[in-house]
Amino acid sequence: MGEALARGYAAPGQTIAVVGRNGERLAQVAAAVEAKGAKSSQGQVDVTDRAGLEAFVEQFDAEYPIDLVIINAGIFDGRKPGEDIEDLDTSLRVLDTNLTGTLTTLHAVLPGMRRRGRGHIVLMSSLAGLTPIGGGLGYSASKAAVVFYGLGLKQLLHPMGIRVTVACPGFVETPITDRHLGWQPFRISPDAAARKIIRGIQCHRAIVAFPLVLHVMTRVAILMPDFVRRIVGRVFSCHAAAGETKMSGKALPSLAPGE
Repeated sequence: MGEALARGYAAPGQTIAVVGRNGERLAQVAAAVEAKGAKSSQGQVDVTDRAGLEAFVEQFDAEYPIDLVIINAGIFDGRKPGEDIEDLDTSLRVLDTNLTGTLTTLHAVLPGMRRRGRGHIVLMSSLAGLTPIGGGLGYSASKAAVVFYGLGLKQLLHPMGIRVTVACPGFVETPITDRHLGWQPFRISPDAAARKIIRGIQCHRAIVAFPLVLHVMTRVAILMPDFVRRIVGRVFSCHAAAGETKMSGKALPSLAPGE
């Protein structure tokens, strides 16, 4: 998703920073961005590394004032095959990356935007943040927190000239959904998802959620009787594949004046 979004914004006159743990993948994304005429900067840092992330953002923002930040890094994990519920370590690891990492990135970028009185913050949540996935409790909880933090933040930053959008995609073909062992209806490509998110950002929407059918289902599910939610939960029951979780990258595009 981070790569698709970075490519979606890449164009002559723009400078895009890509941030993530994997140096090889960062180099690939940077090359794709530059092939479309944009300038790029690479930050090989984990979002849980607060000092390293803040240092990179501060240096980049000083040279290329950030107009748009897409906070996209995240992992999926949950109960493994044969388990009834995920263990505590799994929940804490997911929350640390998906929630703490998101807030760390946000607050690294926010001071510069507040000084300039402009900017757009995009927080990557999920439809799982609107109704829980029983097989990924920590994941659903982290994404729900991102939704409510983002919507509350939008109210506070609007008078300052800073926009906030929360993206809630459904199933997208990424390493995260590769770890999701369960039914994945309406799964789409990262490029298709990126196009939907970019359109929502351009329209200044508070929430960009898709596909429509699943979005409506998540909204209605919270109002359903508990026995109906349990039935739906069994239909969407899942486990997480064994092995290390993978983190997506994120883009910190700094658009040239007038772009």
